[in-house]
Amino acid sequence: MRAAWLAASCACTAALAQPVQPLERWLASSEAKAFQDRVVQLALIYGESSGIDPRGLRIVTRRTAETAPGCGRVQVQAFEGGKQVLEEAVEACRH
Repeated sequence: MRAAWLAASCACTAALAQPVQPLERWLASSEAKAFQDRVVQLALIYGESSGIDPRGLRIVTRRTAETAPGCGRVQVQAFEGGKQVLEEAVEACRH
């Protein structure tokens, strides 16, 4: 039992000790893009949405225009510690 706890504890510590990748690289990663896509999809459905991505960035989305049925223009913003680090407009359709 102690050995299992120790192994799990070491694994968690090692994961936490890994350096955080640079912001630009994170934003370009497939994991970040997939998270942003989910928040964009929610904005298309509900008009706006937000969430905290795996790196800790707060992603805020707002539908600004409907371009076709089920499609629209969505404003995407990312914040790190209250500082805005990304702002872009994307065209997307519900899927």
